[in-house]
Amino acid sequence: MAFTYPKSAPATLRGAQNLLMMAPLSAFESGWHRAVLPGGLAARVDAMIDDVDEVGNTGRTIVSVGGEGPRTVRLAILPATVSRYNSPTRAEHTFGAARGAGLAGKKSAVIVAVDQPDHAGGVLASVARACPAYSAKSKKAKPTRVAFLATDAAGKTVSLSRRDRVVADDVRWAAEMVDIPAEDMGPAAFVRAARRLVKGVPSVKVQVITGDALKKAGLGGTYAVGRAATVAPRMLILDYKPARAKRTVALVGKGVVYDSGGLNLKSAWLESMKMDMGGAAATVAAFHALATTGCRHRIVA
Repeated sequence: MAFTYPKSAPATLRGAQNLLMMAPLSAFESGWHRAVLPGGLAARVDAMIDDVDEVGNTGRTIVSVGGEGPRTVRLAILPATVSRYNSPTRAEHTFGAARGAGLAGKKSAVIVAVDQPDHAGGVLASVARACPAYSAKSKKAKPTRVAFLATDAAGKTVSLSRRDRVVADDVRWAAEMVDIPAEDMGPAAFVRAARRLVKGVPSVKVQVITGDALKKAGLGGTYAVGRAATVAPRMLILDYKPARAKRTVALVGKGVVYDSGGLNLKSAWLESMKMDMGGAAATVAAFHALATTGCRHRIVA
């Protein structure tokens, strides 16, 4: 699956079988969709929201199948406000809506209204997270694409920065690392994947401390946790040092590829313990995003 970033709604909708529109109810009521969509499709959306008067704190989803435009049109009407614990981008809601839309396997278009231009990147990342990169199916999936467009409440296109697009790709990379079963994603495999990700990025050096060398380096905890494994434990160190960097920022992520519980085996949720390396995956992805987009500081992960 590939993400594309057209500059207009007609280009975003071209060839789409599946349309997901996300905005607060106020945007739909003020005619945001009519400013963005062609007439027949806008009328279809008008009919979908005709009897909607409130959406509560969790939002509301309306689906229409068949009619003008894409075969399936899904409206995610976002809550007007979020709690102080959540992002003002409403990323938790847009992630849920995108995951429920089943964007994978279809030519899909996602059009979203954002309150502020700098919210577009966060919404894009949430949609990217809802589109898994990993699949264990033996049959190769057909190439699909998701066309993403962010606009303001008046329907004017909001430009996405290169960093926004890089972060979206890196979010999917980190999720793929977590989704891969532990039998296929051991310590050596994770290091290889990380090397591939940062290969060719300027000013980046990679160091790997493996097996008994961990003990000699004073890294007894990492050594002890993995010493009995068939694949030797290792510590991955990524160092991005641009010219004239004045600050050093450290990123640290736990990379236990499978946590059985040690001496006391876990009695439940063992199938999800592959996620214990999610911290390392997120750290490598964040490192790549910062290094690729020209961060001015030294980053050590």
